[in-house]
Amino acid sequence: MNLLLSDILKLEIFNDCKIIAGKSCLGNEVSFATVMDVPDIVEWLHGGEILLAAKLFDSCANASFFVSLKEKSVSAIITKPNYVLRLEQPLIDLCETICLPIIVVPNETTWGDILNPITQLIAEIQYQAIYQSQLFHASLMSFMIGGDSLEWLCNDIYEKFQMSIALTDSNFALLSSSSDIVWENVFDMFSLTQASYTAVLGTNIKSKGIPGYIYTNDYMQSMDKKAFIFPVVQNHISYGYIFYLVPSGHKGLNPSESMKIDQISLVLALDNVKQQELNNAVRRFNNLYLDKIMHTDSISQYERAKIEHSLNCHLHENYYIALANRMDGKEDIYTQSMNVSRLFRRIAGDSGYFNDILCFERATYLVFFVPADCADIQKYIDRLYEVCKKYTATTKIGISETTHNQFLRAYNQAFQTLQYIETYGRKHCSFYSELGILRFFMDKSGSLDMDFLLEMQKKYLIPLEQYDENKNSQLKETMIKYVLSNCNPSRTLQELYIHKNTLYARLKKIEKLLNISFSSNDDLLNIQLVIKADQLHILDKTNRILAET
Repeated sequence: MNLLLSDILKLEIFNDCKIIAGKSCLGNEVSFATVMDVPDIVEWLHGGEILLAAKLFDSCANASFFVSLKEKSVSAIITKPNYVLRLEQPLIDLCETICLPIIVVPNETTWGDILNPITQLIAEIQYQAIYQSQLFHASLMSFMIGGDSLEWLCNDIYEKFQMSIALTDSNFALLSSSSDIVWENVFDMFSLTQASYTAVLGTNIKSKGIPGYIYTNDYMQSMDKKAFIFPVVQNHISYGYIFYLVPSGHKGLNPSESMKIDQISLVLALDNVKQQELNNAVRRFNNLYLDKIMHTDSISQYERAKIEHSLNCHLHENYYIALANRMDGKEDIYTQSMNVSRLFRRIAGDSGYFNDILCFERATYLVFFVPADCADIQKYIDRLYEVCKKYTATTKIGISETTHNQFLRAYNQAFQTLQYIETYGRKHCSFYSELGILRFFMDKSGSLDMDFLLEMQKKYLIPLEQYDENKNSQLKETMIKYVLSNCNPSRTLQELYIHKNTLYARLKKIEKLLNISFSSNDDLLNIQLVIKADQLHILDKTNRILAET
């Protein structure tokens, strides 16, 4: 609670006072009262004082003096009639302009008559602030000890202290809020880039500035409100943000509000740590089941029921396993773990789309069991990728064939696919089945025998590419279409829109240039392999790397 000049003037001692300047400035804040006992009093002021001025006032009253007092944020001047006799109208007008009230009390009034009730009022205000602080601290302790929800805390703060607040994580996902307004309308289309940063929105108990942001939108403006946004950062770890709704004219936090925001920040950080430890325990427990599931050829009905009860989910008969590398950046271990927990909560919270998906971890990999009966697996994986990318540095996802109870086999397929696309692939998500014949030339780490593939390229593709360039022909395209159509002439003719005699002539030319036969299974296998590598741009990337080295 701020003490205003208007509150001071309600004291009985001011019943007979006169305000000769600054009548419109009674909203000035008051911190304490001091007596002007030296001519250079300006140097000793800190702001918010009521200055009691006697004989020295008469000798110091000039424009420069009044401006200096205002620059020091003096709340008002109290003096007596004997000392304003020579105060000219231009100086009175100046004080009115710069919002510096001059209050005249009767000559018989002593400074003690004024100082004592003002000091008592200030003490009462400070007592109320301390009492409010104790009440606020008690609410926070009740929340921490009682294990109540953040939503309970936000509503308790609003009911007891009329603070309309919302708490978010570091990605501005709403964790909880007071129920006095529709906070979803505050966050509608919100971006921190739309808010204005302020280095000091308040001062904490250590006299350190509290930085924050100021934001408003049409919904808040309709209520004549705006939001102060405070980052919650402890030990260089970001735990989220506090949104505090204030009147549009509110310029910053008063000491009581600063204290409350500071304490809420500490509690939110502590609650985050507590929840994170619980999340870590749950994730470690779930990962034990991942190992159990992957090393089981078939899951009995009893084991299925046990897993479903422990993981609180429905266990499907068949899954795709999707594997993503977290690709942790410069974040500390705690932040990495917190991001994974937020990701898993985000997926669990979107049950309308990510229905029955199981989330696990293995080393630095995120492991997802995606029900095989989902309507559009490609669309599902694409959305999963976007969500993963939001919370971690995931760049690729490898997806297995369906498990059919062969979970370890499916995991290895997803791992091979992920390793392959991280090394050679352009797509952000690939299925094991898309690798085609390349799967047979790949080791468990997803690496290909590039020397062999480059030899195949030199033998089966480069001669055709050179011939096409020199003769402006289409031999390479013809061979690819012919082989991919299972050497079916009719389908190839439809693909190329050419006469059958042209097709047969091209095929003979290809056989002669490459010294092959399309009736040879060995030649066809090699051609299929090099076509697959060419379509996936593996050979282009390898040749580029070789050229650079």
